[in-house]
Amino acid sequence: TSSYFFLQGVGSQLSQQAVFSTLSFFGKKYPHAPLPVNSTFPAANSLSSTFITFFMVLVSKKFSLNARVAGSYYLLILFLSCLPFFANFMPDSDFSFWLCIFVLFMTGFFFTTANGSVAGLGGMFPAEYRSKNAVGSGCAGILTNVVKAIILWVVPSNSTQGETVGVYIY
Repeated sequence: TSSYFFLQGVGSQLSQQAVFSTLSFFGKKYPHAPLPVNSTFPAANSLSSTFITFFMVLVSKKFSLNARVAGSYYLLILFLSCLPFFANFMPDSDFSFWLCIFVLFMTGFFFTTANGSVAGLGGMFPAEYRSKNAVGSGCAGILTNVVKAIILWVVPSNSTQGETVGVYIY
């Protein structure tokens, strides 16, 4: 059971860590964006994360725990995998930029739904289980940055293809 909470902690944080770790990639893809990528991308995600918290009780009544957690993870995978696709096939496009903002806004809903559901479940168990969840969240950040460091070490810094591969790996 404690490994479940650890893995949920990792899973719930990977989506945000992936977004934060790839800001430089998206900044290069949208050099003439109407708003700065480094602040707008995280803000879109955080804004919807904050908004959904007001409705978590309603969401938890409407959807089962499995639907909230597993469904959110599946949708996060789907939405996040679209971001590098949009950036690579429509670079420096205002339409693509706003499409990425919309996707990031949607990921905030799913991130918070999964994270809040697991945190609520953890509250019904002894404190050590909630602690494992927090450790898993921290490990997600460490894992993402280690992977990024390895990719930057292995792939030449001027390689656009290597940078794109790195973004897909995140």
